[in-house]
Amino acid sequence: MAHKAFEGIRVIELAESVGVAYAGKLLADLGAEVIKVEKPGEGDPARHREPFAGGTPDKEKSLLFAYANTNKKSVAVDTSVEEGAALVRKLVCTADVFLREGLPETFDGNGLSWESLSKDNPKLILSSNTPFGESGPYRNYASTPFTLAHMTGNCALYPHGTGDEERAPVILGGNFEEYDTGVAVASGVVGSLIWRLRSGKGQYIENSSYEARLMSLPSENSAYPVFGVNFNRSGATQRLQASLSFPTKDGWLCPFLTTPKDFANMADIIGKPEWKDEEWFTDVPQRQANCEKIMEAMREWSKDLTTAEAVDICQSRRVPIGPVATPKDVVESEQYNQRGFFTEIDHPAIGKAKFPGRPAVLSETPFSYDHAAPLLGADTEEILKEVAGVSDDQFNSLAQSKVIG
Repeated sequence: MAHKAFEGIRVIELAESVGVAYAGKLLADLGAEVIKVEKPGEGDPARHREPFAGGTPDKEKSLLFAYANTNKKSVAVDTSVEEGAALVRKLVCTADVFLREGLPETFDGNGLSWESLSKDNPKLILSSNTPFGESGPYRNYASTPFTLAHMTGNCALYPHGTGDEERAPVILGGNFEEYDTGVAVASGVVGSLIWRLRSGKGQYIENSSYEARLMSLPSENSAYPVFGVNFNRSGATQRLQASLSFPTKDGWLCPFLTTPKDFANMADIIGKPEWKDEEWFTDVPQRQANCEKIMEAMREWSKDLTTAEAVDICQSRRVPIGPVATPKDVVESEQYNQRGFFTEIDHPAIGKAKFPGRPAVLSETPFSYDHAAPLLGADTEEILKEVAGVSDDQFNSLAQSKVIG
């Protein structure tokens, strides 16, 4: 079997957000040994988040946890007590990367601070994540993904394109705030690993979930300081491109027309070729002002077509229009299944389930799910004895005192 890209890299993950867990998953899926430290008996909070396989809450059946923790190992250790923190310290001193969550001072008294760990492990890469960063007036703010979504300006844009600015803002589905954090954290780790190859040194990485989310809104957040435009959910930018969704016989279409060629081809498709020679259609501000006229013609054209028929017609003319797909549509899509994007995993508590697969197709170090997300504490004994050097007697004593689970 081909080696994976991060094979031989050991990562200790001590965090309770899906964002940092997703970063660990990305590293684990690419071959790193990721050891997840969880609270005995309770486990990571994501274990208690919906949806659950079978519909009944069960810490071993959260589909969110199962996806965000593939290819990891689980060690149940109580880090709130001195003995537990000491065990994690031993693990970190053998590691290449430590994914940590919380303000730095929360780790000062338990031996897990950067100053302490870097002395014993100079090559360590410590990636620290907080909601708003380690400085600034929001430094000590508590937050949830919902909070972050609103505070980053994201929700001020949705529902987009309705023209109803009085309607309350809504959050996008899909845990965007958490997965944005995961990608940012993983990127920092990868960059630091490359730098360590050159320098032989580790480093401290400061991450902010707030800033990770801001990075995914560059157009909106750049428009105000550059142009003084404060975008809102009226959808002015989308109306500029006549890009509001419009219905078919059995669903919805989602265009995103940007170039003159896109609009010219669309005019031909909907039976309005004469528009191509009219100033109101070729001039961008005038076209924006006539958005409703364009959308009315598009709706009239699509109302008697199925979504698949309409998409085929548009794509045959290279007009970038696609279906508004449901999760069912996506999972059953010929495109994703022919490419093998969804991967079936056999989980000990959930059974067989399909999850999104490789983040990228690597020709020499291919992706694979070697094992499902771990049951709580499934690897405690193995890891503590083999990696942290805990003896049989010590292990039994720690278990009896409930430091480990």
